[in-house]
Amino acid sequence: MTTETDRPPVEDVIKDMGDDALAETALEIRAEGKRLLDLADHAEFELVNRMKARGATKLDTEHWTGALTPGDWSHVLNDEKMMKLRNLVSEEDWGRARVHPPAPAPGWDKRVLNELGKLGGEVKALIEGATISERGRPKLKLERKKGA
Repeated sequence: MTTETDRPPVEDVIKDMGDDALAETALEIRAEGKRLLDLADHAEFELVNRMKARGATKLDTEHWTGALTPGDWSHVLNDEKMMKLRNLVSEEDWGRARVHPPAPAPGWDKRVLNELGKLGGEVKALIEGATISERGRPKLKLERKKGA
């Protein structure tokens, strides 16, 4: 029987693999991980449904104990109905109750800046000097060859 101490570190195994094997491993493990997560979600969903059907909030099996806790509340207010509140409360209370989201912080339109940069000279130099560009991590797209 192989024990954890008998196995080389995963990092070493991966370093020794060829590109074809790495591509195969990456795709297969990602697919298996997704399948396992989906299965875990399905099992938990079924367990919650069974407990709800029994009216149970506690789980006590041969190997597991658990508790079903209520989910978080989500409130949606009907804006049309809530507008009637304006006639029933003071202006001060209305102003506190009826809030508006804060305006977004001003930003820069890169399309306009690109056009302005075409003016050249000091305008172009300032825009280029103030711009920091970073490329994100590259994405790898893999496809299995036909017949492979």
